[in-house]
Amino acid sequence: APNFEKNITASFTGRGFERSLLPVADAMEARKSKTGALIIGFKEERHVVLECAGTLPLKVVSSREPGMQVELYYYTFEGSAKKDLRFKHVEGTLVFGPRQREAIIHVPIIDNDSWDPDEEFYVCLEDEAQAKWPSRASSMSSQTLGRQSWRLGGAAHATNSRSSAGTPDYRLGVSRATVTVLNDDMPGVLSFDADEVQTEEGNVATIGVVRMQGSSGRIECTFSMEDDSAVGGKDFVANSGKLVFEDGELHKDITIQINDSGNADRENDIVFRLNLRDPSPGVKFDANQDGGEDAAVCNIIVLPRRRPSWSTRLYRRIFDLESYRVVAEEWREQFVGAVFCNGSAEDQMEASLLDWFFHIMTLVWKVLFAFIPPPTLWSGWGCFFAALIMIGAVTALVGEIASLLGCAVGMADEVTAITLVALGTSLPDTFASKAAAQQDDNADNSIGNVMGSNSVNVFLGLGISWTIGAAFWASEGPTQQWLSYSYEGKTFKEKYVDSGEYPDGGFMVPAETLLFSVIVYTAVALCCITLLICRRFKYGGELGGPKFAQLRDSIFLVVLWAGYVSASTVYASMHG
Repeated sequence: APNFEKNITASFTGRGFERSLLPVADAMEARKSKTGALIIGFKEERHVVLECAGTLPLKVVSSREPGMQVELYYYTFEGSAKKDLRFKHVEGTLVFGPRQREAIIHVPIIDNDSWDPDEEFYVCLEDEAQAKWPSRASSMSSQTLGRQSWRLGGAAHATNSRSSAGTPDYRLGVSRATVTVLNDDMPGVLSFDADEVQTEEGNVATIGVVRMQGSSGRIECTFSMEDDSAVGGKDFVANSGKLVFEDGELHKDITIQINDSGNADRENDIVFRLNLRDPSPGVKFDANQDGGEDAAVCNIIVLPRRRPSWSTRLYRRIFDLESYRVVAEEWREQFVGAVFCNGSAEDQMEASLLDWFFHIMTLVWKVLFAFIPPPTLWSGWGCFFAALIMIGAVTALVGEIASLLGCAVGMADEVTAITLVALGTSLPDTFASKAAAQQDDNADNSIGNVMGSNSVNVFLGLGISWTIGAAFWASEGPTQQWLSYSYEGKTFKEKYVDSGEYPDGGFMVPAETLLFSVIVYTAVALCCITLLICRRFKYGGELGGPKFAQLRDSIFLVVLWAGYVSASTVYASMHG
């Protein structure tokens, strides 16, 4: 890697000294113009170098030609970087000739094979006449170094001036350079070959650990095993210790003895974890795997050696009386929670009037849905299908009742659909979204619930029913009832069969006022999405924000809904 230096151009204060870091050439010229004195010092006060650079050249410059020979004493001084570990100590005399304005001090940098933090050392200049040989640096403490004070550009500084016959009048400018040695040895990133490993009872599990993105130096980390459904000492031989990678070594294996339970009736897999922690300095774990940068985690799944047959497992599942007793108890608790206000006899004692009101209003639905089996039965499948049937039945019932109500009050079918039927089938989603917004720390579930409900209505509610209708009429053909249907003043026979447009009949769904309704809905939906986007930029999220913003945006959304219903209703009445 090439040598490089880093210029520091900001004001800096620390360790008892203060230094104004102006461009050195400008500072020297300023002092020259004021005093006429010769100023000699380091060109830059701070330097940064890679440890693989080999040698760091430090430039020492004078504000003008000395006119005669000038000798300065230089030496290196330890900071957090130690000599013979990060750099080699140098000291000696730096000579400026009469017409020389620049000299270079070469400091050897030591390149090791281990990871080290960035460290600093110093190179100092002194008047040769005042230097105490040998090794001025060895007698100088860090406090002494820290007490020295220089300032460029005309302020007070420690001056080493000489103004006798035959000796030029000069002062030291930047007399101490700080060198930061950067580490270029990458010890690597540790991770498991896989986040999950499967093995069988009685086997020896071999888990690989890889070292990536560098292999410099000797590194180590600790490993340990953590129980889960598999227990150390019973299901596997628990072990812990240190995992050591030598310089350049890229792969290590950890072996774990898995015990044989000897249980022919066992059919479930068991799990335990292997953890890596406490890496050497500079070593990290793969942030993209389990455990993140602080640890590495591998899940080890132990399969039974003699898994029972499918028929045996099915028999045990069906006739597992103990599991049925647990299911029966949970099912009983569902009915208790449905009958009592607030879910139990104890909580019912503290119920408010509002709690009783909602309990009485929803009691029938609570008892009805208590018949859905608990999720522990048949791995949740019974609960899933029963809930799906219940939801479908309730939706159909509410939709039918809403249609009858609309018919009784003389509302058009289109208006009934977007008001009574829509409210009856969508209010449950509204309450579900409200509960999700209150309980979750983000808006994903509350908004996702609405989007999912709309998707089900469109793709399943319309898609499945229309697909079944299309298949039926394609096989049935144009019946007499189909031919007698009328649309736009003509029967289906006149409009589709006699005209030759659909001579074999088909599934016809006249649009009526649907086009206008869809256009209005699309417009208000875009307004709603725009509002959500603006809220994310303004308040950091779709939900929440200041009380005023919540109230304002809620009213805006209600107005959008009312506008959609009003526009569709007016259009339907005009073209009905």
